[in-house]
Amino acid sequence: MPGFASKLQDMITRNVESVLETATSPAKKLVSLQREIEEAIIELEGERSRANARKVRLEGMLVQNELKEADWEDKAKAAMNHGREDLARQALMAREASQAAVEKARGELAQTHRELSDIEKAMVDLEAKRTDAIERARAQAEVDALNAEIDDTNPATAKADALRSKIAELQKRVEFAAENFTDKRSNAPVDEEVSEAFNKRRIDIEIEAMKRLEARLRVQATTKIAPRKRSAPQPRSTHPTF
Repeated sequence: MPGFASKLQDMITRNVESVLETATSPAKKLVSLQREIEEAIIELEGERSRANARKVRLEGMLVQNELKEADWEDKAKAAMNHGREDLARQALMAREASQAAVEKARGELAQTHRELSDIEKAMVDLEAKRTDAIERARAQAEVDALNAEIDDTNPATAKADALRSKIAELQKRVEFAAENFTDKRSNAPVDEEVSEAFNKRRIDIEIEAMKRLEARLRVQATTKIAPRKRSAPQPRSTHPTF
């Protein structure tokens, strides 16, 4: 198959780095390359099976023609011993035909051995490229996940960053409020102390809520969150309420 042989040679000599340089999505390109290599390996496996079957057939033909060659030579000698030169001549001509068949079988068998050797080498090269493509795809997937996590254009990430900034501001406000509370504690009336303590506690609760929301948003920025299953509504009681 000339077309397949040309495609196979191109695949073996192809530089993965140059392919990735022009790819808009390296991860998808690597997966596509992996599938292409696997299809080529499958096709090569079929070629190897056919070549092995041809090798067995040629080996059988070679043995048969070698036996025929020896047999015709023995017949030629026997004919000459009996004074039948005409039969000896015919036997030698038949031997020549068997010799030609032997040479042909040997030539085809040698070609088949070369084809099998080329197929084995190509399969080794393709298996190595397949392994390389798989490893590169895994590494690229990790890079893409990291980029998605720090991508400023991702709405969930941007919202998480805004919340993080807000939390930092509120924490600083709490620190200042705590310092002011300590400075004024000795002179402030009891109601003011209670009010400031209450405000401090309220701010702490708000910060904790923002932190929990930020954590959820960070998860949403890198993974898809499966929708929660709604619990089935409880049947209303038919008994009268007294």
